[in-house]
Amino acid sequence: MRLKKEWAIAGALELLAVTLANWQALGGVRTDEAKYLLNIPYPHPPFIRSLMSMTEQFAFQEFLWRLLLASLMIQAVWLVWDMTNPERSGAKSKGHLEDRIMVCAGWLLSSAVLTQAGSITMAPILAVQTLVFLWMRTRPVDDASRRPALVGLWWLTTIFTSYPGVLLFPLVWDVLRRGGRSRQEAALYIFVPVALLALYTLTNPIAIAIMVVHHNEGMGTGLAAQAMGFGRLWLIGGSAVASVVGTWGIVACSPSSRSGDRPLLLAFLFMCVFVFFSITPRYYAILFTPLFAGGLWKVFHARRHPHVFPLLACLISTSAIFTWFVQPARVPGPARETMQAIDAAKASGSILIFGTFGHEWQYESRQEIRRYRPEFAKDAAAIVCLNPCEPMFDTSGWRRLPDLSVEAWARK
Repeated sequence: MRLKKEWAIAGALELLAVTLANWQALGGVRTDEAKYLLNIPYPHPPFIRSLMSMTEQFAFQEFLWRLLLASLMIQAVWLVWDMTNPERSGAKSKGHLEDRIMVCAGWLLSSAVLTQAGSITMAPILAVQTLVFLWMRTRPVDDASRRPALVGLWWLTTIFTSYPGVLLFPLVWDVLRRGGRSRQEAALYIFVPVALLALYTLTNPIAIAIMVVHHNEGMGTGLAAQAMGFGRLWLIGGSAVASVVGTWGIVACSPSSRSGDRPLLLAFLFMCVFVFFSITPRYYAILFTPLFAGGLWKVFHARRHPHVFPLLACLISTSAIFTWFVQPARVPGPARETMQAIDAAKASGSILIFGTFGHEWQYESRQEIRRYRPEFAKDAAAIVCLNPCEPMFDTSGWRRLPDLSVEAWARK
């Protein structure tokens, strides 16, 4: 009977994942998503984007990854549920069901989760990887001590997914030390993968160049604007309620000591510094969410709180409000419709684009994309003028494609 109940919950969660994946698909492929689907070698390491590129021959590649990533994020709530099971974590008290529900809601009702589940970016994947490390910390010591190689392998895949994964090393250190590894062994498991990442980075000059170009871009807008951007992401990451309670749990609460949970606190502080000094894109909000879930459990662990359900009602309300205001774009950009019109024209050759354009144009095109120059027009199949083409090419022998939101020409 219990198994049937769990399957029913998993099915309902998967329906939510499918809904969120379709919601993301309404806006088409964004430029960052196209960058990973095309396996363009910046700014992150190659692990996940290499897997994505293996499905490039599938016509449904985009939705396949939207569905996989949405399912991963939504079904990850089972990790939170297991993480909050005191019997699995070795706690003496059994805890309370409503407390566990509140912590799981902190993950599922995060506006960052609801608006990024199904987006093809590295930040949601890193959030789930963070959640796995938090879950590992709650496993029995005997279980963790037998699998240090698996911890090291997960650490390797984490940092080779996204550079900010390196900031999670306090959690990895704690997992290995809880498993009985010596300081020397723990250091070996942590720093060998980091050294491999450094070697890879040295062989990838594009990634290094991007880091150099953008290293101080975050503070270019001014301290006040940067603080407001950071605060916005902090609120979105936990729909305000989980942000406040989760941060309190990270900073001040620990069931076993007055000093708090130092590994969790350090990982949170490192992530805060990274987000604050970055360009604060909205998808970084999800990096806070697993840490907030860990902080929530610190607050509710082995305690009875009669006001959990009113707090849950507040979380539901703030989640609805924040999700409404930060929902993903539902109208696709001009790339897909323009490329479909050019394909229908059946002209062969490269496609020239004048103006600023992103990788989504490359993803939607079956032909080579080049920046516009008038001398390239003789070998081109189509020309797209996102801004008025300057200097203008000789339009004889060309026809303008109708009913498009941008100016596009195809060879007659």
